[in-house]
Amino acid sequence: MTRDARVKTVRVGEGGAGRPSGCSGIDERRSPSGPRWRRPELGVSRQVVHDASVIAAAAVIPLVLNACPSFRTRWAPYAAEPSFEESLLYIHLGEFAGHVIELLGNGSTAEFAAIFEVVERLHTDGDSYVREAATIGLLEGLQNLALSAGLDPAVFEPHLGPESARWWAELSGFWDGTRPYVGAGLKGGS
Repeated sequence: MTRDARVKTVRVGEGGAGRPSGCSGIDERRSPSGPRWRRPELGVSRQVVHDASVIAAAAVIPLVLNACPSFRTRWAPYAAEPSFEESLLYIHLGEFAGHVIELLGNGSTAEFAAIFEVVERLHTDGDSYVREAATIGLLEGLQNLALSAGLDPAVFEPHLGPESARWWAELSGFWDGTRPYVGAGLKGGS
């Protein structure tokens, strides 16, 4: 175990809301498909390892704002709206996608290297929710908003890291009908 990991012992039945019945927690060991629920024996204590290097939803917007300081001027009033709900990461990443489209439209691409480095990190180091939100909330938002603005979404492809490019291609395949679902073309669907 690395020094970045925290260990917590839990007993079956102490799981939180949203967990499948009888699950005490998640097995957060890193794998290509992300954390998976495990059903341990009843009454058995076990240790759950929380890896601090995994990006959780709460860390996403601070990473985005650090990589793209120009988004702060759009984020502040957006986050101050009465209807703002912190937990809607997909929606927030869609808002960020709109900002990236505006940057492209203005020819302001100086932040793109840092932006797409974070996008790659979300895909490689994010928990399963963050990885999915990075694909469906951000990459799909970029593709759809680019098309709506009369831009070719392929303009972003040179900026994508290897994992982000895989998911970009999956989205494109889904929308052009060559994939039945996003992830179908990846080994094991991960």
